[in-house]
Amino acid sequence: MKDAMLDLQFMSVKNRPDARLKLNGSPSFIFAETNLDVSVIARSGAEMITSAYDAGEVLGSRKLSVFKGAQCLKTIAQCSVIYMPDGQYVKIFVTNALENKIDMARFVVVGVYNAEKNSNDTRIEELLLGRNESRYKAFMQLITSGVRQHVEHGERPQRRYAAGLSNGGSWAYNALGANGEDFDGAIIMSAGERKTQDEGALSGRVVFIGSGYMERNFYKNTSIIAKSLKSRRATVNEIYVPSGHGLNTWVNIWNSAIKQLNSQVKLTGN
Repeated sequence: MKDAMLDLQFMSVKNRPDARLKLNGSPSFIFAETNLDVSVIARSGAEMITSAYDAGEVLGSRKLSVFKGAQCLKTIAQCSVIYMPDGQYVKIFVTNALENKIDMARFVVVGVYNAEKNSNDTRIEELLLGRNESRYKAFMQLITSGVRQHVEHGERPQRRYAAGLSNGGSWAYNALGANGEDFDGAIIMSAGERKTQDEGALSGRVVFIGSGYMERNFYKNTSIIAKSLKSRRATVNEIYVPSGHGLNTWVNIWNSAIKQLNSQVKLTGN
């Protein structure tokens, strides 16, 4: 427990600066913030645009968030593009990374939002195998084809990754397996399920996968998926943190993955 973080809040106390107590046992564990000042994006030279996107008859209109780092505003040829089915988390991940001095200059992060109606049930059908085949296929096609063309305009980025959290982590796992030629890797956070349609080789693919130690089934799923990916010859980076199923886990996994991707770019000189 020496590396654990305690966040204690007295709910019945108002207008007191000491009503919330945070004790962090490890400086390497970042406490996730949800209401960071988004001006940090502009100050870094980046931009983020959230707009409506027509996802077709099956999926309907969705919000789409696109973050572009400072070196990706004119061209994405030297950038890594990360596609997520978790649009509402793009701002949180990006601002937390920037506030913690993590270089996002050569990243584009793209997130498709949940459906506005029947959000949870629809999300499950779109992200998990075997729940609703037509919606699952439509959503996979949406990101890997429609949204990709919308963002890239025919220009191949240096690298392309699938990413997601919880059931979105399961989606990222399957997006990589089913579209191995399109994705160079994945960031898989706290996968909700470990079903897969594809067990083919993933040589040359780089995967960052992790969960919180206190997530039980999610930790179990993550460990099994990591083992499977290794057997499929992917390069697997496992990231586990002393936390549960929530932002404190996902922001720490995300930040660690971005740092390692930055390091790999510097090592290769690309």
